[in-house]
Parts: sequence; C-alpha cells; structure tokens
Amino acid sequence: MRCAPVALRFRRDPAGLAQASLDSARITHAEPRAAWGAVAVNQAIVHLLEGGAIAETPQEAVAGIPVDEVRAAVLEAGDRSPEDIRAGGFVLETLGAAFWSLLHGETAREAIERAVAFGEDADSTGAVTGAMAGAAYGVAALPSSWRDQVQFRDRLAAEAARLLALSEADLAPENQSGGAASLR
Repeated sequence: MRCAPVALRFRRDPAGLAQASLDSARITHAEPRAAWGAVAVNQAIVHLLEGGAIAETPQEAVAGIPVDEVRAAVLEAGDRSPEDIRAGGFVLETLGAAFWSLLHGETAREAIERAVAFGEDADSTGAVTGAMAGAAYGVAALPSSWRDQVQFRDRLAAEAARLLALSEADLAPENQSGGAASLR
C-alpha cells in the first residue's frame, strides 16, 4: 500500500522499478508473494500513468512476475463476482480486491469506494486501488472533499512532482547507454 512513490520514480526504468519495488516491500513484507505483489502494483501504476487502458492493466501488471499465485490473483480478479472477493490483509486478497475494484469502477471515486466497501483491511485495499485509480484518472478526478483532507497535501504533491522529474531525467541523453551516471 506504500509502493506508489517507487512507480513514480522508476516509471522509465523497468528493471529499477522491479528491484526498488522488491527492496521496498522486503522491509516489512519479505514473503515473495508480497514482494512480487508490490512489483505488480507498481507495473500497473506505470502502465496507467503512461495512458494505458484500464482493461489491459492486469496483463501489464504481471509482466515478468515469476510467482504464479500473484499472477493468478491479478489476472483472475476481473472475472470474479463481488461475493467471491476477500479484502483481508493477505497480499493475494488485497491484489484481487484492488484490481477487481479498478476494473469494475467507472470513475476513480467509484473504484475506491468499491474497494473500501469490501471492508476487512479496507485501508490497504483502498490505498492500492487509489494509487492505481489516481494513475488512471488523475488527481483532479478525485473529489475535492477527499483531496482537501490529505495531511501535508502540498508537500506530498511536491514530492510526487520531484519523483516524476527524476524519472524523466532517466530519459536524458547523458543517462542513456554509456552516458553519465543517472540521478539514482
């Protein structure tokens, strides 16, 4: 639920994205399904930030994921009925509920509301869904009443802009094959 900044920073560096996602997850979630689940979420966010279609997000999210259970949780999410969705703290449940909510919501708000309506570990499911829905629809699609309540909102927005700028620096000619060291 805290991996979105990694997607912002490494959106132009797929190998760096995977490694940073794994490293970040392992701090508190060293189990391989949890670590690779973070990679899947970040790959989904990058796909959506780049204007990718929501319907294609599950396939893009699991590209290169070696853990079959993570792949299944993501790829099968959209076909499940709401009654079969669990949103507990277990990573495979969170992934399934978040991807289901993204795929079945018509707006960012609807996707997030569907996610938290499952209950259980609603903050994790809502955070994962919110990160993906925000990448898909943009911050302006979120209700202002939600945005206005975010503590340190201006600081967080500035940090997000900084991370995006760093990811753009990865595209600079001096940072391409054999150039000067990147900003990482």
